[in-house]
Amino acid sequence: MNLKTLISIKFILYIIGFLIIAYFSGNINNSYKNLEKQNEELLNQKKYYEAILKLEKNDSVGKKNLYEIIEAGNYKLKPENGNKFKLSTNITILIISFLMLFYLFNYLNNKIEKLKSEETVDEKIKML
Repeated sequence: MNLKTLISIKFILYIIGFLIIAYFSGNINNSYKNLEKQNEELLNQKKYYEAILKLEKNDSVGKKNLYEIIEAGNYKLKPENGNKFKLSTNITILIISFLMLFYLFNYLNNKIEKLKSEETVDEKIKML
């Protein structure tokens, strides 16, 4: 391969790397937000569950009030995960992508430096 081809490949890899990192960073952010929402809903459900356990068996008014509060809040877990991967999978893929891109950039930089050192004066003038 010649020097121009390697530089073009490196530029394309920069663009692909940026897109991969942006995509998985967005997925990680969305997964984290979904986990926060689910955690908040679970804490609300826990609060109502504890209130149910504290009710007396014969306290029909308390049960009715608590039931109305739960129905008004409509506390049900809704899995709104548009992302097919879990948070840990997204993080793993992002780390592997970083490592692969680092290796590829290092390999291309070594090849480019090798070709630059072997380049003649005429080729250097043509490159400019």
